Amino acid sequence: MKRTKSFFKNDFSEIKSDFVSFLHFLKENKIIVVFCWFFLLFSYGIKLFYYSISVDTEIAILDMDGTLDWWCGINRCGLVFIKKVLRLIPLNPFVANFLMLLTVFLFLVFLSFIFYSLSLRMSLKPKGLFILPCVFIAQPLFVEQFNFTLQTFEVSFAFLLMFLAFYFITKWIFDPRLTFYLIFGVFCLSWSFACYQAIVFLYITVALGAFIFVYINNLKNSENIFSKSFFRITAVKYLITFFFSFIFCTLANFFVQKIFNIKFDYVNNMVMWKKDSFFKCLKGILFYIKQT
Repeated sequence: MKRTKSFFKNDFSEIKSDFVSFLHFLKENKIIVVFCWFFLLFSYGIKLFYYSISVDTEIAILDMDGTLDWWCGINRCGLVFIKKVLRLIPLNPFVANFLMLLTVFLFLVFLSFIFYSLSLRMSLKPKGLFILPCVFIAQPLFVEQFNFTLQTFEVSFAFLLMFLAFYFITKWIFDPRLTFYLIFGVFCLSWSFACYQAIVFLYITVALGAFIFVYINNLKNSENIFSKSFFRITAVKYLITFFFSFIFCTLANFFVQKIFNIKFDYVNNMVMWKKDSFFKCLKGILFYIKQT
C-alpha cells in the first residue's frame, strides 16, 4: 500500500495543483462561465420545457431493454454502462435534457481551461477563450446530436470524458512521471470511444489541433521552449495512447457482445463493399458526389 502511495505521489500532488489552477481559471475568467451558460441556454434552454422527441426515442421509452441491446450490438456498450450505473432507466426526456445541459456546460468550460493551460505553458496570454465554446454550441453536427434526446446526455458525458482524457494524456506527455494521468487518460478515452464512434475522429481533431498550436507557437518563441525531438516523441505518444484506447474499447465491446450473446445487424444492409463489385460501389460513390 505504501509503495502504491509513493508510486502515485507526484500524480496526487499534481491533481491537487490542477484543481487549484482550475479554480483560479474560473475566478479569472468569470465571463467565460457566464458566456457558456448564456449561449447554452439560448441554444438549448427550450429543451427543458418543450417536449419534443424522435421515433427512436419513442421506441426507447417503450422498449429500453431492446434499445440497450441495440447499442451493445453497434459497439456502444459505454452508453449502456452510463445508463445502468446512473439508473437512467426508464427514459425521462426532461431529466435527460437537463443532464445534457449540465454536462455540455462542464465540458465547454473545461475545453476553455485546456486552451488556457496550453497558452500559459507556451508563455502566451490566453485570448479568444470563448471561440471554442461557440463552435461546439452552434456547430450543426453537434446541434443535431444534442437534440437527439435518446442519448443526448450519454454522448455529452462521452465528450466530457474525451476532453478529460486529452488533458490527462497531454499532462503525462509533458511530464512522464505522472503515471496515474496516463492510466486514467487511457481509461477515459476508451470509455468515450465505447460510447459513440464519432468521438474517435473528434479526439484526433482535438489532439492534432493542440499539437499544431504548440508547435507553431514554439517556432515563434525565440527561446524554443521544446526541441524537435520533443515533438516527434509527443506524436508517437499520442498515437500509442490512441491505439491502446481504441483496442481496449474494441475488446470491451467484443466481450460484452459475446458474454450476453448480443447480435445486431444495424448497418449490414447499408454497406455494399464485398457484396457488390468494386466498380459498382465506385459508380455509386461518384453518383452521390455528382448529386451533392
